[in-house]
Amino acid sequence: MSRTKNIFSMLFYGVKLKMINLLALLINLAILAYTAYDTYKSPESLWDNELITIIIFFLLNVIWQTVSTLAEIISYVRPSGHWIENRKNIKQYLIDSEVEKTYVSPADLPKDIPVIIDDNVNAILLSDMPIQIRPLKSHSKKVWNYIFQNKGILHLFLKSKWDTLMKGAFFNERKLCQASEIIQSGSCAYVRVSKGCYYNSFLTNDIYTAALSDQEGTRIHPPLNASTYPIKKLDESVFSNHMGVTTLAVSSDNYVMILRHNNKTAISANKLAGSGSGSVDFTDWHQSTDTDLREIIIRTAHRELYEEAGFKELEKQGIKIDSKVIGMFRNLERGGKPDYCLVTYIDADHFVLQDAFKAEKKEVVNNSQFVPIANADGQYDLTKLAELLHDKQNSVSISLYMNFYFLKRYLGKDC
Repeated sequence: MSRTKNIFSMLFYGVKLKMINLLALLINLAILAYTAYDTYKSPESLWDNELITIIIFFLLNVIWQTVSTLAEIISYVRPSGHWIENRKNIKQYLIDSEVEKTYVSPADLPKDIPVIIDDNVNAILLSDMPIQIRPLKSHSKKVWNYIFQNKGILHLFLKSKWDTLMKGAFFNERKLCQASEIIQSGSCAYVRVSKGCYYNSFLTNDIYTAALSDQEGTRIHPPLNASTYPIKKLDESVFSNHMGVTTLAVSSDNYVMILRHNNKTAISANKLAGSGSGSVDFTDWHQSTDTDLREIIIRTAHRELYEEAGFKELEKQGIKIDSKVIGMFRNLERGGKPDYCLVTYIDADHFVLQDAFKAEKKEVVNNSQFVPIANADGQYDLTKLAELLHDKQNSVSISLYMNFYFLKRYLGKDC
């Protein structure tokens, strides 16, 4: 099923890029089908020489269009002989001066965690101030114009990734993208959002630090990359910037659950991750009822928790699950993509969570770790979690580390 879904995702995107022309083929097939149906209803017309000529013409045209379309499809998906390499240990990212006015790299983070945060935004997220959601259609058009104008190069990146993950999770799902900063206006705040898709994000955010290589040593960089394009404010960026979420589930006896992604995931493969992590689908936004950005973020976190850990059954059993947004950061490795961190309190002890755990095979390894975050007196103590992340530092995802960072700040602990 995953392989089939991947294939259709790739083909439909090729049609959108106008690298596969299905329209002419479908029109000719429709005309041929109508002519055949009309002939079937009026068989005496078979002896009409003009009709026979028309049928033969359309039949030959359909054959030609089919061959041409198949050739386009083969060219579109055929391995290019390239592979994607990501630049490691970039010492300093280019950051626009307007971004530097509000965002900082936290001094208490390891230098190899490439993120920036805005303390004003995080204060708003922790407050009761409403964050209104306002759509912005022009953002998605801006992103698509960049991709379409550079499709010759960008398609090579997409094809290389697709070929690597054809049996994994690399679907072109619709995503909710953040098209502005969170701006305070009086007693409330607002944020602009737009509809995007995962392939758009891959071809903008995800290859920001990447290059294509081949056997001859040739390297191809995306037109906008970490060496040429500074991290922009979200309303000025031409990147898709779909919103990400990660949450740490805390049991009633104060254990957090840590998962490990498998090698089939598009992001953070083989790395430790939060209890639920992923991106905001466009369908996570209930436009008729949602009045606050936090509602969307929390709904997404719960969906990811249910999908990756199999915790939907806990909700059906009436076990209370409650989440709070505790921070937001921008991931420099992914072109400044916005990611939100949460803590999710589950009214059940960690033994119940262990029994309920059922890994999503597409993305998660079938085991989990439960780490205590409180001492024998019931006081929060994140030492064990800090030790785990330190011991496994080479296999810890950025989102998990930042979730831990914001959890420390939220609980007022220094580890």
